Amino acid sequence: MNIANSLVVAAALAILPLPIFAKELTGSALVEALSGRSFSCDAEGKPMTITFGKAKKNGSVNYRGKLNGRSFSSSYKMDKSGRYRNGGRLREVHRTGKGKVTILSKDLPTAVCTVK
Repeated sequence: MNIANSLVVAAALAILPLPIFAKELTGSALVEALSGRSFSCDAEGKPMTITFGKAKKNGSVNYRGKLNGRSFSSSYKMDKSGRYRNGGRLREVHRTGKGKVTILSKDLPTAVCTVK
């Protein structure tokens, strides 16, 4: 691979929304990553904090937080595939580093979060 090709690959990797090796969490790994934890996040340039309660036996978890100064609260319900949904809409959670997760959905800003 020559230098020009290397630069093109590096530029392409730099614009990806998640690290290539980010793993979507499901099932017990997903519950473990969020249950009882608080995060500081960047939601596409907007400050966000989110605190998850302790997960219930069925995997569902309540949460509360603030996005750009506005409070919100709701819950994630675990579906049969071990993924979280909120109001029927999928919420993908990816581990993107030690103490870091990224929460993706089609209807909300992508949140890049670090555990507090």
